[in-house]
Amino acid sequence: MELMIVVVIIGVIAGFAIPSYQKAIEKNEEKTAVVKLQTIRAGMKIYLAKNGGYPAFDMATVTAINANLGLSVVADTMTYQCLQNDNGETNVCTATSPDSSWSIHWHDPGGNGLIHCGAGTCPTCTVGGTGCNAG
Repeated sequence: MELMIVVVIIGVIAGFAIPSYQKAIEKNEEKTAVVKLQTIRAGMKIYLAKNGGYPAFDMATVTAINANLGLSVVADTMTYQCLQNDNGETNVCTATSPDSSWSIHWHDPGGNGLIHCGAGTCPTCTVGGTGCNAG
């Protein structure tokens, strides 16, 4: 009997702890992606200054982004890409969640230069608005 009570208590605790843990992991992924997109944005701005324009080609992987922008962004569970044209927006760099349920992005010159939620329900970032804060 006591063992069953202990098992039930552990089950109840796990029922509250696991969703909270998963949400914390997702928030951490978002914050890490924001920092990496800030690095990519800086690389794009340097490329613009050196070459008089943004890259005229797509960079579909972290490896391509690093090679073309001279960066060393470390790949993680997120998917990163920079596209010259994405649904009418130019120079869009995106970080997509591991399960593709949300993404954050930066685009210039069409956007306001802020990193913001691009699709889905981001953990803390909003669509448009004031953007994401990595702090």
